[in-house]
Amino acid sequence: MKWLAPTRLGLLAFFFAASAFAQSSDEGSIEGFITDPSDAVISGVNLTAQNIHTAAIYHAVTDGDGRFRFLVLPVGTYDVTAEHPGFATLVDRDIEVTVGAKVNLPLTLPVALSFVAPF
Repeated sequence: MKWLAPTRLGLLAFFFAASAFAQSSDEGSIEGFITDPSDAVISGVNLTAQNIHTAAIYHAVTDGDGRFRFLVLPVGTYDVTAEHPGFATLVDRDIEVTVGAKVNLPLTLPVALSFVAPF
């Protein structure tokens, strides 16, 4: 029976190591809140995150609290675009996602300007 203790310890060590290895990957995330110039949150904003090296595109939409999340993004550099009717399109360039990083990206959408041409 004395040999069971070392075997159990060995198995535990193996499973902890395997678990740690399984959790390490080449991914990170981008998340944040979108507000208007008065600091009110904006829900329903459509966002894209485009990897500038691979051209891969990921999509998100803000929730009722103005929060967006790109939870699983491969490591790389991204351009994030936010669009919503009544607001100007916003592009935030060169957002760096590193292994395991949770990039906080608060954004403020400017109000779209309307112009009426004179007759």
